[in-house]
Amino acid sequence: MRIGCVYTDNANWPKFKWVHESLLNLGHQVRIVRTFEELTEADATCDLLLFQHKNAGLCQPDLVRFSKQKHSVWVQWWFDLLAVNYPDPLEKHPRFAWISQLLRAMDAVFVKERPLLSEYRSHEINAHYLDQGCPANIKQAPDLPKLWDVLLFGQGGEYYRQRAADIQSLVGAGQKVAWAGHSAQGCESLPWTHPDELPSLCGQARFVLCVDRRHD
Repeated sequence: MRIGCVYTDNANWPKFKWVHESLLNLGHQVRIVRTFEELTEADATCDLLLFQHKNAGLCQPDLVRFSKQKHSVWVQWWFDLLAVNYPDPLEKHPRFAWISQLLRAMDAVFVKERPLLSEYRSHEINAHYLDQGCPANIKQAPDLPKLWDVLLFGQGGEYYRQRAADIQSLVGAGQKVAWAGHSAQGCESLPWTHPDELPSLCGQARFVLCVDRRHD
């Protein structure tokens, strides 16, 4: 299959690059699309255009207008949550309101929120459940000397209050805890860790915890 991958270059968190590489490994013909000139050519020559989440680095109104005359199949894969403040209806989520026109322009949209598929479809969005990708060649965590009882990785802040609450509960229970990517009282703060380095970091903990904004 001829596939155009519409995504931005993010060396620190190259999730869509992993998808691109996996498609190549499966034998597909893949081209990178990062400009509207490349999009026009890819839409005319590819069977499928696979878009990164958000606006894939291109102007959203222009994408919506262009979609009305598209020739290939357009699919978008959302690695992030659209419904952050669950259980509020989709239309009350700012991110959804901002991107909904583009979602309707897609032939299919892959989302993380499996329980909300019918709600997406009520907004004329052809949504299907598919969680975020990871590299097919990611290494197994090695069995290293244990520095912590629990390791948590990921950013903190306002939207990740559950992570902070879990950390405080663990620290209060006497566990030795480390958090890579954020700081919290009572635990060891580690720097942000590149995905390729996560297996070796995880191998130094007896238990690894990862909590998203929503965990329903």
